[in-house]
Amino acid sequence: HFPLSAKLSLAIVDPIYYILYPNMIESEKTENIIFNNHLQVKDSYRFIFSPTNDFSLVEEMIKDDPDLKDIDNRKIE
Repeated sequence: HFPLSAKLSLAIVDPIYYILYPNMIESEKTENIIFNNHLQVKDSYRFIFSPTNDFSLVEEMIKDDPDLKDIDNRKIE
């Protein structure tokens, strides 16, 4: 998932593995937005952007798991 704006994100998936994945998902449910934000924080390596300058979710996630801010610890080999 790659956020394009506050209301739109791009998901790039393997079409064979995710054959039933819909072409478009519309969701304004808060829990879905928070879930996708968690994925973005978890998978970010250098930068996190916020249109509202609110990084409380990031701070909370790093507090719960300090390894999230360690770039070397999160590399895939």
